[in-house]
Amino acid sequence: MAQSFTMRGRLVCLLVSGAVMTGVQARADVVSDWNLQALRVPFAVGPPQARVLAMVHVAMHDAINSVTGDYQAYAIKLDASPSTSPIAAGAAAAHAVLAGLFPAMADAYDDALTASLEHVSEPGRSRGIEIGAQVGAYILALRGNDGFSAPAPYTPGSGPGVWIPTPPAFAPALLPGLGRVVPFALHSGDQFRPDGPPPLRSDEWAADLNEVQAIGASNAEALGRRTPQQSATARFWLGNMIPIMQQIALQVSAARGLNLADNARFFALISIAGFDAYIATWDAKYAYNFWRPITAIQHADLDGNPLTTADPSWTPLGPTPPFPDYVSGHTAYTRACVRVLEEVFGKAPVSYTVMNPAVPPAERVRTYTSFRQLSEEMIEARILAGIHFRTADRDGDRLGRQVAQFAIKHVLRAARKHHTHLERH
Repeated sequence: MAQSFTMRGRLVCLLVSGAVMTGVQARADVVSDWNLQALRVPFAVGPPQARVLAMVHVAMHDAINSVTGDYQAYAIKLDASPSTSPIAAGAAAAHAVLAGLFPAMADAYDDALTASLEHVSEPGRSRGIEIGAQVGAYILALRGNDGFSAPAPYTPGSGPGVWIPTPPAFAPALLPGLGRVVPFALHSGDQFRPDGPPPLRSDEWAADLNEVQAIGASNAEALGRRTPQQSATARFWLGNMIPIMQQIALQVSAARGLNLADNARFFALISIAGFDAYIATWDAKYAYNFWRPITAIQHADLDGNPLTTADPSWTPLGPTPPFPDYVSGHTAYTRACVRVLEEVFGKAPVSYTVMNPAVPPAERVRTYTSFRQLSEEMIEARILAGIHFRTADRDGDRLGRQVAQFAIKHVLRAARKHHTHLERH
């Protein structure tokens, strides 16, 4: 098989439930089906899952577009005969990536592949499988040396403003080398490195600390400083929120009726932007090594700022993740996804409801009327949880937008004469 390679160095109502599709969502297409397969493996934090999603969806995009030719390849374009099934190609590509990453789940992925190919006839079926398997193997090899699993020794510092392991677990720094991983679209993790947290003697720093100290404390609601609704917002977005964000993407794409090639490009783009946002975030985290609120507030007597007051007994509403504060990964990832959602589907009002089964029943459902509300709420949620300063959230949000805009401009561009489904309608 000849081959060529390219590398780079209206109102919608939605219901989302974690990583599990609700009954209102019918099987949309092979891209959406394999998005759910990619979410089957749970992760406590976002970056490893974001990498899996990016690999799966880049492979599906390149396999499907080897057949359709609607978009430029991300990494590899194979010559495919007109009879080749793009459905089979996409499914086989995703299967190859997931089975390669998680061999213990190979049987489950084999069953999923069989289901995807059930209604695909020959010879398109076999030809698509061949294309997809090759593309999937190529993406696995391409990312096999991206540095994600490379050892990254890290020794915490000490003194005012410096991150140290936090209670109650005092866990070691997580993923200290992620900022050096090869991105999917960015040139490097430090391409959009933000300016850093405010100086400890500044008024801005005092405002950051005093805000979290007041409204992010574990007892802030009892003291009348945080409303029950704000506490619910903070709890809703604790932990890995990628499954919720992905379900929003799934249901929006199905409701808007994206065709196969457009959907493959959409999921690849949002996955690329999301993972690169994490890489850029972790670059900043370990470049600045800035302390978390629990450390800063308990030891505010060391920051040299007369506008701050130490509280050695202060604890946050939510558990503090084991890595530095600046910048926020949640806000960066969310804004990157929001920027892609707005690019593909527009900024017009859109009503959707999301559900998080991990929180108390009365707090599980939240409704929004725009994509931007997600990123705006995320900024507040991390402060209300007591685990980030406003500057870290705000700058993380800006960083996510910058990363997504770069990805939109530089990867997965439409092929000549191709018009997306939304442009045609």
